[in-house]
Amino acid sequence: MARALPANRTWQQRVELQDAMTRAQGLIADKKFADALAVLDKTQRPSGTHGITWTLMKADAAAGAGHADRSYAALIDAAVIAPDARIDAALQKYGGTSGKSAKDTEADVWRARDAKAPTAPLFDLPSPRGGAPVKLADYRGKPVVVTFWYPT
Repeated sequence: MARALPANRTWQQRVELQDAMTRAQGLIADKKFADALAVLDKTQRPSGTHGITWTLMKADAAAGAGHADRSYAALIDAAVIAPDARIDAALQKYGGTSGKSAKDTEADVWRARDAKAPTAPLFDLPSPRGGAPVKLADYRGKPVVVTFWYPT
């Protein structure tokens, strides 16, 4: 598609990303972790399952290059974006090498999620029993579940 549609930059970017990931995979296999990390650092994390594969390769390359902290941070960011069992397993692996327990890792993931979570817009709803409206602001700091019910 990149050859058929040379003016379309999307296909060219996909080819470049796949080339970079293939090069990085070969470098990791050859134990050239710093080189693999340099290749991946020049690319942007793709979306979807390619993003998970990219993140796992970056974590392996960073850990192999002696940067366990970068490996762990990349995995935490990925867990916030798209939770996945492969990311969770890698977090346990690289968290364990940093002396973190499963509980510590889970706390780190939740801290990162909280830091990136958008604030809900404030709203008021009529009270189901009449009286003063129910305000979201009255529940700050508490879990809130909003259920929409349409009687027939």
